[in-house]
Amino acid sequence: MEPTEQPRVRTVTEHVDAVADAACDPADAVATGRWSPATVEDAVEVVETIAEALLTERAEVARILVATAALRAATRSAR
Repeated sequence: MEPTEQPRVRTVTEHVDAVADAACDPADAVATGRWSPATVEDAVEVVETIAEALLTERAEVARILVATAALRAATRSAR
């Protein structure tokens, strides 16, 4: 019986590289249109999630979380 191959687990670096590459698509799309409120909310959530992960390595990343909280509040009041 052949051993089954285990799926390869992506490293943190590989995940971050993939996110960085994926972030280029919406950044490029901004030139051709506007962001809907839901899209802005999704983007803020992505930044928050990444910032929370970074907090395990760098405490100064908390500034990003404060900024995203302010952005989230501003987008909610603009609706």
